[in-house]
Amino acid sequence: MVASLHTWDAWVQAFAADYRIIRFDVPGFGLTGPARDGQYSAERMIRVLGLLLDYLQVDKADIAGNSLGGYIAWNFALAQPQRVGKLVLIDPAGYHMSKVPWMIAAAALPGATLAMPMWMPRALIAQGIREVYGDPGRIRPGVVDRYYDLSRRPGNRRGMMDIFRILLQVNRQELHATPQRVAQIKAPTLLMWGERDRWISPRHVPLWQRDLPGIQVRVYPGVGHIPMEEIPEQSAADAMRFLKG
Repeated sequence: MVASLHTWDAWVQAFAADYRIIRFDVPGFGLTGPARDGQYSAERMIRVLGLLLDYLQVDKADIAGNSLGGYIAWNFALAQPQRVGKLVLIDPAGYHMSKVPWMIAAAALPGATLAMPMWMPRALIAQGIREVYGDPGRIRPGVVDRYYDLSRRPGNRRGMMDIFRILLQVNRQELHATPQRVAQIKAPTLLMWGERDRWISPRHVPLWQRDLPGIQVRVYPGVGHIPMEEIPEQSAADAMRFLKG
């Protein structure tokens, strides 16, 4: 989905008294906007996270990520394990998806990277948001406008389509590689998943438990792909208990 750092707003309120909080949009999303050279890859996004921590002079951090952000988080923990305290992974990408969300699949259509950025009405964005919520009734006032407005930042829509193509490539590559790589994660990890996630199936949860013994798991009935936005109070409280435990 065309998310941004604002999806963590409620977590910021919950954690601000106890933690220094750093949140950012990877290139192609939100306030950061498109990559200047138009080049995107998972490896580059993982490197960007490391460069950001370097710039902010952060030697070690607990890292939370959702969806693609979750993929970046756990792969960063593999690339630079000495810099990660604990991991909170929320409906993370990683294991092969047999059914790819329609918005991501559309990026593979001929001409999609040119046509879709020119034709992406507010109604289409609203539909996508309803799909990532388990209960659309939980969508708060202003959320659809925020997603839509940020999608209109110059270059963001083209960047989003390019990133979706990268995700399709990653999905094909991860068919066999993920189990061995997940097993190498050393950081204590909390896995959170919405039971009604239509984008990345909760059927991935047993795979994480199989390959990373000791992982802690919270599955939320009736919740979709973005628990930190849909049920922020409960998900933040669970994450806080894990980080302080």
